[in-house]
Amino acid sequence: MSHLRSSRLTRSCTQCCSTCGTRPLLSRETVPRFNFEAVRNCSARWNDRHNHRRTAAKQMTTRHLTTSASSSSAFSSFFERNKVPTSGGNKTVTPVLTATPVPTTASSSASGSSATNTILLNDFERALSTNNLPLLRTTYKRLLLLPATNTNSSSDTPPDLVVPIPLLEKGLHLLSTSNNQKDLQETLRLTFTNPHVTPRQLGSVGTLAWVKSAYQLHQHINFKRTFFTSKDKKEIYPDLLTLPGEVVSLVLRGLLRGGKTRYTDKEREWVVRTVLETLARYEGSGPEERLAVFRGVIGDFTRAGDIKRFYDVAKDAGLDTDEELIVGVLNSVHLGASVGEQDGMYDELRRNLETRKKEGTLGVKGWNWHIRERIRAGQVEGPSGNAAIDETVKEMRQAGISPNQETFELLLFSKLDHDAETSTTSIQSLPDGYIDKVWETTALLGLDPEDQTWERAFEKVVRTVDRAEELGEEERRELVYTAYENAVRAGARVSIPLAKQVVDRLKDSSTSAQSKTARTPDYTRINNVRSDLGAAMDESDEMLRGGQMTMVDRDEALRSIYAVCMEGAVVGNNAVPDAISLLDEMRRRHVVLGQTTAMRLTFDLMDRAQTHHDAFRAYSYVRALDPMIMDEQDYLDIILHFIRLVLPKSPSPLPKLTFEFLRDMRDAAIPPQARVYTMMVNEYTRYLRRRRKERASGSGESTGLDEKIAGNTIQTIQKIHSIVKLDSFLDVDLPLLIALMDAYNQLQLWPETFELWNEIVARHRMERESSADGRQTSLQRVAYRPALSVILDACGYSGNLSRARKIWEWAHGRDMIRCSYGNWKSWIECLCRCGRLTEACDVVRGPFKRSWSDGMLGPDERTTLLSRVDQDELPVLEMLVKFSWRSKSEWIEVRRMIESEFPEQWEVLKRKGKVKGRELASQQSGA
Repeated sequence: MSHLRSSRLTRSCTQCCSTCGTRPLLSRETVPRFNFEAVRNCSARWNDRHNHRRTAAKQMTTRHLTTSASSSSAFSSFFERNKVPTSGGNKTVTPVLTATPVPTTASSSASGSSATNTILLNDFERALSTNNLPLLRTTYKRLLLLPATNTNSSSDTPPDLVVPIPLLEKGLHLLSTSNNQKDLQETLRLTFTNPHVTPRQLGSVGTLAWVKSAYQLHQHINFKRTFFTSKDKKEIYPDLLTLPGEVVSLVLRGLLRGGKTRYTDKEREWVVRTVLETLARYEGSGPEERLAVFRGVIGDFTRAGDIKRFYDVAKDAGLDTDEELIVGVLNSVHLGASVGEQDGMYDELRRNLETRKKEGTLGVKGWNWHIRERIRAGQVEGPSGNAAIDETVKEMRQAGISPNQETFELLLFSKLDHDAETSTTSIQSLPDGYIDKVWETTALLGLDPEDQTWERAFEKVVRTVDRAEELGEEERRELVYTAYENAVRAGARVSIPLAKQVVDRLKDSSTSAQSKTARTPDYTRINNVRSDLGAAMDESDEMLRGGQMTMVDRDEALRSIYAVCMEGAVVGNNAVPDAISLLDEMRRRHVVLGQTTAMRLTFDLMDRAQTHHDAFRAYSYVRALDPMIMDEQDYLDIILHFIRLVLPKSPSPLPKLTFEFLRDMRDAAIPPQARVYTMMVNEYTRYLRRRRKERASGSGESTGLDEKIAGNTIQTIQKIHSIVKLDSFLDVDLPLLIALMDAYNQLQLWPETFELWNEIVARHRMERESSADGRQTSLQRVAYRPALSVILDACGYSGNLSRARKIWEWAHGRDMIRCSYGNWKSWIECLCRCGRLTEACDVVRGPFKRSWSDGMLGPDERTTLLSRVDQDELPVLEMLVKFSWRSKSEWIEVRRMIESEFPEQWEVLKRKGKVKGRELASQQSGA
C-alpha cells in the first residue's frame, strides 16, 4: 500500500500545478525528471484531501487535458520556455526542475492560471508558425474557453481575451481552410458564442475568414443571430456596414438566401425590409460597402418586387451608375419581368448600357450582357443570329475589352446547344465534337483553355447526355468516359470538379427513372481518373487546393472520389494492402473521410485482414486521416470489434495492440472511462465463458490455441486491473470491479477473484456508512446482485464452500443484498459443485420455493417479476438432475424431491428427455 500511495502521490503532484508549483509535461517519447522535493512538501496536503481524491481528480483532469492535447509537442515547448540564456553568447541552458516554494492559496490560483495561459499561447503560436491544424484546433478552442483577463465591471472597454486579437485572427483564418466540417462547425460555434469576440474586433482578415467559413457550411442561422439584435429585431448589428464589403455581401446573401435554413415569407420580408431601412439611413458606410451589399443580394432574388425595391434604394443613394449592379438587375428580371416592364426599369437600364457601348466605356460585364442578348436573338433568327454573335465578340475585342470565363461559357454553350438539338446522332458524336467547339470558341476569343474551361465544357456535355432519354445506361457511361478521355488527350488538366463529374457517372450510371437496379461501379476506370487527378495535384499546388472551389466543396468532392475508390479496394483480392496504399495517398493530399464512412471502412478492413497486426495497421491509417473524427463510442466499437476478431493467422489480439487503442484515445483528448474498460473485460470474459461451457459439455477440448488465447487474456485483464489500482484520474465504478472479478473467475485465478470481492464488500460498507440512516437504498442493494452471483460461482468452481457460506450469510442472512433468482441459482449450483446435493435439495424445497412463491425474488439481468414460476424453477431442477448423475442415491433423492414438490415440472423434464437416460439406468439396476 505504501508503494501504491507513493505512486498516486507522484502522479497527482506532477500533474497539478496549483499544489506543487511545478508542471512537468508527460510525453510518449520522453519523461522529465520529477520534482521530488516538491512532492514531499505537499504530502501533508495529500493526507488532508485523500477522502476527496475522486472529486479533485475530476477537477485536475480539465487542467491536465488543457496542456496534454498534443503531449510530445507540449513537452518540447515546455523546455523552450525554460531556456536560460548564458553570458557566453547565444547558447541556452535547459534548467533542471528544482524545488519550488508552495504558493499561498490566493497566489496559487493566479499562478496556475497564468502558467496554463502561457502554455496555451506558446502552443498556439507554434501551431500557427508550423500550420499544425490538429494542435491549432485544440489550443484555439481552449483559449476561447478561458476567462477574460479584464473583468472590471466599472470599465467601459470589453474584457480582453487571453490570446491577442491578431493571433486569434490568424488562427481563425487558418482554421477556415480546415477539411473537417465537424471541427470547423465547433470552432465557429465557440467563436459565435464567445461574448468577448465581435466581428469588428477581429478585423478584416479574421472576419472575412469567419464569415466565409460559416457561409460555406450553410450556417446562415448564425448570421441572423450574430448580426441582428435578438430582442427587438429592428436593425442590423451596428458595426455591420463598417466591415469590408465582401463580408457584408456574404452576410446579407446568407441572410436573404437562407441556404439550408428556410425562412418563412414573413421572416424573409422582415429581413429585406430591415436591410433596406438600415441602408437608407446608415451614413457610416461608403459607396463601396453599399455597392457590395447590392451586388451581393441583387442576383439572389427571383422576385421582381424585391429587386426593384433594392434598386430604388441604390438609385436614391446615387449608386445606380455601377455597371455590375445594372447587369445584375437586368439578368435577374429575366428579359423584362412584369414589374420591370410596367415601371420602365428594364428599358431604362438597357439604354444605359447601350449608351456606354457607344461611348466606349462599357466593361466586360456589360459586353457579356450584350452577347447574351445576341445569343437569345440568334436562337430565334437562326444562322444570321449566330453571325451577329461573332460580330459582337469582334467588337468587344476591338474595344480593348478582354473576354473572361463568362464570355467563353456563353459562346460555347450556345454552340453545343445548337448541335445537340439536331438529332440523336449528334448527341452520340458530341463527346468527340465538343473538343473542336472548345478550340473554336477559344480561338474566337483569343484565349487559351483553362482548367475551368474544360470543367464547364465537360459539365455541359454530361448534362446533355443525361437529358437524352433515348440513350441506354451503358451508352451514357461510354459517352461520358469518351468525352473525358478526349479532354485529357486535348491537353486538359484533370481538376477536382472534372474528376468528380466523371466518377459520379461511372460509379452508377442509373440516372433515368426507368432504371430499377443500380449497376456495379466501373472501378478500373474510376481508378484511372483518380490517377490522372493525383498526377495533376502533385504538379500544382493550386490543383491540390481545388482551384476556385471552396474548401468545403473541395473536401466533399475528394471525399466522394476516394470513397468510391476505397470501395473498389476493399472488395478486391488484395484488400488491406491496396486500401492502405490508398489511405496513405489520401493523407498526403489532405483528404478526410466522414465519420460514418471511416467507421465502416475500419470494420471492413479489419475483417479482411490476415492478422491482428494488419487489422490494427489498417485502423491506424484510417485514423491518421483525422485523429479528431472519432468520439468515445467510435473508439469503443472499434476496440470491441478488434477483440472479437478471429483471423486466419492470429486467433486473438496481443495485449499491447489492444492498449494502443486506449493510447490513441488519450492522444485525442478522450481519456478512457470505466465504461470502456468494463466493456473490454466483458468481451474477453464472454469468450472464456463460452469455452468453459464447451469443455464442460465435452464439445470442446483444451488445445494449445486455447492456452495462447488464455495467456493473452490474462495479460490484458491484469493490465486493466493495474490501471484500476494506479490511475487516480479513473473513476472506478461497481460494474468495472464486477467485470474484473468475473474475468478472473473464468480464468480460475481465485486469489485475484477474492481480492476484488473484498474490495466490493468494502465499497458496500462505505456506501452504508455514508448514508444518513446507515442503510442502503433499494437501488444500491440491487446493484450488487451480479457481484454475488460471480463470487458464488467462483467459490463453487474452487471448492471453497466455507467462504461461500459466509458470503451467502452476509448477503442473504443479513439482508445486505436483495437476492434475485440468479443469486439463488448460483448458491444452489455452488452447493452442488461442492458435493452438497442434499443441502441443495433442501434449499430448493425450502427457502428458495418460499421466496419465489411469496414474490420476494427481485429481477436480475435474465428474469423479471412477470416471469412465471414454472418457467423459472425448471432450470434449477434441471441443474439438480445433472449433478445427481454422479451417484445413484443422489439421483433417487433428487427424483423423489421433484416428484413430490414440483410434480408439474417433473412431467416437463420427462417430456424434454432430461431424465430418460437416468430412469433406464435405475430400472436396470433395480432401483
